[in-house]
Amino acid sequence: MIADTLAELAAKIVLTLHSDEAIGLHRLMITEAHSFPDLAKRFYRDGPQAYITALNERLPEPDTAQAQALFTLLLGEPHRQRLLGLRAAPSRATAAAHARAALAQLSLTEVIG
Repeated sequence: MIADTLAELAAKIVLTLHSDEAIGLHRLMITEAHSFPDLAKRFYRDGPQAYITALNERLPEPDTAQAQALFTLLLGEPHRQRLLGLRAAPSRATAAAHARAALAQLSLTEVIG
């Protein structure tokens, strides 16, 4: 059973992946991926790939390419700015607004509710 709607999951992804903890882990994985390729593969499988799969399961019509595009938009320029220390972690309201904007970019506004 799928617990979250697409919009709820999208907001949780923004809030989680833009958090201080996730940004620190992302920085560490980028630094160490070359030295620990198996760890990098597990990080991708258990993180980004798992989120993309979860998004795909909640799309009105499953579409892996659209789920990947949505995941990319949920990170976006704000995530890059977080990685560089140029932006603070988002509030719940800011994360939800970011998620709504990403869904709108892909014409998924009907699933926002």
